[in-house]
Amino acid sequence: LRPKSGHMKIILPTAPTRPVTLNGGMETTAWADIYGLEADSAEDAKGWGLAFERAEELIKNEMNNGIPSNRIVLGGFSMGGAVALHTALRSKYQLGGVIALSTWLPLMNRFPGAVGERCPILMVHGTEDEIVRYSLGLRTNALLDSMNRDVSFVAVQGMGHTVSNGVIEECKKFIEGAVSR
Repeated sequence: LRPKSGHMKIILPTAPTRPVTLNGGMETTAWADIYGLEADSAEDAKGWGLAFERAEELIKNEMNNGIPSNRIVLGGFSMGGAVALHTALRSKYQLGGVIALSTWLPLMNRFPGAVGERCPILMVHGTEDEIVRYSLGLRTNALLDSMNRDVSFVAVQGMGHTVSNGVIEECKKFIEGAVSR
């Protein structure tokens, strides 16, 4: 993912280990408990709040190290993408962008009044995603559109819950554009 514009630092935080209801209570790394991935599933507001706080802490650390917030791009796959979207919509910092792969916006019904600064968002979702359904990605995209967010949604025909070389290329282009503004 080396950008043409020079130096880039990638931070890959690992979620804490916790029981996840959707996985039969089995312990796994997860930013929040997941009760289900249906439109009407209950959600772990406390867990998502803690994930937001951790992401904000990482952003602030980078800013304290001299990185302007508008050169910080959040990104993630699946639950990591959910944390990235959730954080960008609540953050007080002007971020460079968000990459959200095969994901959804948690606590979606709480976001019409999101206060986070606007930043470009790249969402990529496979039409055959068997974990985070494509329809949930579309629903997230529709909400972001209704909030007048700068979102690009890329549907990858036939792709499941994975990342392809083409998706990596989309991410490279997005990062290059986001940090060169």
